[in-house]
Amino acid sequence: MLEQVSNTYLQELMDEINPDYHIQNGRVDLDRFQITLKRVFDNIKKNRDFYQVMFGPNGVQEFTVKIEKHIYHKFQQKFHEIVENVESLEIPSDFLLNFISSAYIGVTKWWVKENMHYSTDYMATHLAEVISKGPMYSIWKNVRDNQQPGSSK
Repeated sequence: MLEQVSNTYLQELMDEINPDYHIQNGRVDLDRFQITLKRVFDNIKKNRDFYQVMFGPNGVQEFTVKIEKHIYHKFQQKFHEIVENVESLEIPSDFLLNFISSAYIGVTKWWVKENMHYSTDYMATHLAEVISKGPMYSIWKNVRDNQQPGSSK
């Protein structure tokens, strides 16, 4: 019964993730990626009780693994369309795809555990930035934007 219910929620969530929508002509459209992520966060918020149980301390780890695998495979297909010669990449595609899917699920679990303190817009905007530009860029940008004019830094 639990597996049947969790598969229903999983399918509903995966229906929100459509790489074809935000990856066009070999490039990620950041605005569209944010829209996709907002839909995902809106779906999770709508089903808050379910996700709080599943991602909670007594949740079902297999469910988290299943979501991560689905995200990985959704992006893997599009990734291979964008990158003609995957073997030529300096960083293996599996490495990159695991980073993206782990970031996706890890941040989502954190958000749910924090009682969805941040808005779905906030989460979508910042997760899209971190996934598309990297965490170090986001840190640097935040430090740069918060420096006072005329400081010696």
